Amino acid sequence: MQTMKLLIVEDNQQMRLMIRRVVADLADEVRECADATEALALYAQLQPDWVLMDIELAEGNGITATRWIKADFPAARILIVTNYNDAMLRTVAAQAGACGYVLKENLLEVRRLMQSSLHNLSQTPLQTRLQTPGQTPFQTNARPFNCDQEGE
Repeated sequence: MQTMKLLIVEDNQQMRLMIRRVVADLADEVRECADATEALALYAQLQPDWVLMDIELAEGNGITATRWIKADFPAARILIVTNYNDAMLRTVAAQAGACGYVLKENLLEVRRLMQSSLHNLSQTPLQTRLQTPGQTPFQTNARPFNCDQEGE
């Protein structure tokens, strides 16, 4: 099975461990950090296939970290993994450049997306639909986000 590199950005150590357990067998390298500044530095060093980003971090926040990473690395694929089921946060995350938004209560969806990403690496771009069947990652009436577009 082809594997990938992941970066988990989460301030809660127990949640980082839980996320790692859910996706560890899909990745040959998983790195973790707890704040926005470290997220940018680790992204630059690792160049992971995916970033699993919380919104609330020890220092800074996941929306800011997403903006920073996307500014320096436009092809970065960042998935927001959070407790906040809030339409405004979904919109802000999309505007920052995140590919999708998954609630922590649904970590198996994160795994499914990572598996789909592995399957689609050599095929068509990944079209992510998250949280609610028939909805796009952030809005109910927009086209699906394409997390595999280079330099978007």
